[in-house]
Amino acid sequence: MYNSANDVELSFKTQLDLLIKGSDVPQSSIYFAWDTTKPNYFGGINKIMERTNILVVIGYSFPNFNRDIDCDILDKLTILTCKEIVIQVPTKYEFKKIKDRIKQLNPYISAANFRFEDNPDQFYIP
Repeated sequence: MYNSANDVELSFKTQLDLLIKGSDVPQSSIYFAWDTTKPNYFGGINKIMERTNILVVIGYSFPNFNRDIDCDILDKLTILTCKEIVIQVPTKYEFKKIKDRIKQLNPYISAANFRFEDNPDQFYIP
């Protein structure tokens, strides 16, 4: 989560603390590609992506209908900061499909940056 009004990144714990204290919790930043109104939170996403060292993708297939949004987000990953992209899916076949889609969205990401994680019992945490 990112609070663009205060220009700060918020952890889940911070959000929960705000909620418990009865403070205003920033509006949800969830929105879908087919929504007609687009929120103004890409500045926060861009700042986070520019500082991302390890990107972990869990259960997201990068569907074509969301291509523009995915491209905007992945475009901010840089080879200088992002050292690894971990894709957690059940099979190597799915891993290859998602890896290829990510590379299409940002061709500057080299193949050496990708790693397959297949443990279905736990979310991967770097």
